[in-house]
Amino acid sequence: MKNFLVFLMIVLFVSCNSDNNETKGVIRNFFDTNFQFACSDSTTGKVQLTPLNSQLDMASMSFKFVIPDTVQYSDFYNAYTGRLMEVFGKSLNAGGKNAIDSLLNNSGCDTETVKERIKEHYCNDPVFFNVFKTALESFYSKSENKDNLNLATIDKVSVPIDTLIKIALLQVDILSYDTVRGLAYHFVCGVNPYSYTIKNKVNLLIPGFCEEAMRNKALMNVHSRIMQEFKERVKIDYPKEKDNIKGMCNKYQDELRKRLVEDGTLKKSLLDYYEKNKDIEPFILTRDMK
Repeated sequence: MKNFLVFLMIVLFVSCNSDNNETKGVIRNFFDTNFQFACSDSTTGKVQLTPLNSQLDMASMSFKFVIPDTVQYSDFYNAYTGRLMEVFGKSLNAGGKNAIDSLLNNSGCDTETVKERIKEHYCNDPVFFNVFKTALESFYSKSENKDNLNLATIDKVSVPIDTLIKIALLQVDILSYDTVRGLAYHFVCGVNPYSYTIKNKVNLLIPGFCEEAMRNKALMNVHSRIMQEFKERVKIDYPKEKDNIKGMCNKYQDELRKRLVEDGTLKKSLLDYYEKNKDIEPFILTRDMK
């Protein structure tokens, strides 16, 4: 019995280590494929990372990452690069300016040294590693996906539709108003409310799902119609609210979010997008919470 337990521990260790090496290999490829490293200030030795493969999608009027088929793991990148870029941004904010400078600054502006430093850092960043591994396992759990990566089977978590709706509503806001430009607002503004921690390895990928689900013509039309109504109403409200512009905008924002829920197109967008992509998502959508 003792020998069996030792054997089992060895098998589990080897399997886990192989799985981790697979993930680290794709993380390195991710930075090679999706970023250009260029010297931005030769005096200080600062290297800048510029995202590659970003294209304007005219239908949704938003930028999307479109990875050429010739690139290894292109299917995975086309599905997940936007979300992973968002998590990468969260990591930079979580680390603080000094941590960023230590990664990107190099005497002589040696871009290859910085690239290797970045890849090594994110292979060993426990949060980014686990989020990336979750994305990989989710995508490659679908039998049609190829590349033959040796990955563990993902244990998907349950997420209620109400949670997706709440996160999706954070992606629309109303910021300010002036009589010349009118209402300033965002439609899909990339808000990720989750902290950069391992316990959120699935949650950190969910706002990106919501953002992708919202970029469709039907929802854009609903949002545009409501904002057009606000454009006319704010001209009446402004004179008596001009000393409290922020409060006025908050009221419009609350109403906008309420009406998007009542209209039903937002919920339908989330449900439809999940149905289309459920095989590669890290969560199981539950539609009703008792």
